Amino acid sequence: QQQRQRERPPLALELDRDFAAFAGKMVQSSRLELISVEQLDALKTVPNKQRARIVLRRCRNRQGILDFSCFATQMCPEPAQALGTCVKQTQANPFHDGEPMCPEESAQFSRCIKDEYRLFLMGASPVGRDTDIFRDRPLQLGE
Repeated sequence: QQQRQRERPPLALELDRDFAAFAGKMVQSSRLELISVEQLDALKTVPNKQRARIVLRRCRNRQGILDFSCFATQMCPEPAQALGTCVKQTQANPFHDGEPMCPEESAQFSRCIKDEYRLFLMGASPVGRDTDIFRDRPLQLGE
């Protein structure tokens, strides 16, 4: 039983293979050389321009690669904070049943990251910029 108390249960997000694959593709597809000037010129709405600024400028590391943590805190501050709070609360409890930590918070975080990145991509595409569902969805920008 002491062994069970010491081992940290996995975070539900860590077990989500779909999210891991999406995050990897997201970072790969955000390379600056893959985004054309025409796509950037196509950004018409304020939310689409804000998303592009975050993806293309604000959240880049020294090598010019998208910083996933920055993207998450900028684009999904509430789900990121809820997930962090849940992890801290769960880790503070020395007793657990071995179930993955924070399944609801992980699902909300995953959904937000996927939605926001898709909105970034669609906002710069000829199809997305003329589709009402993507037009003016407000951002939950973090500080």
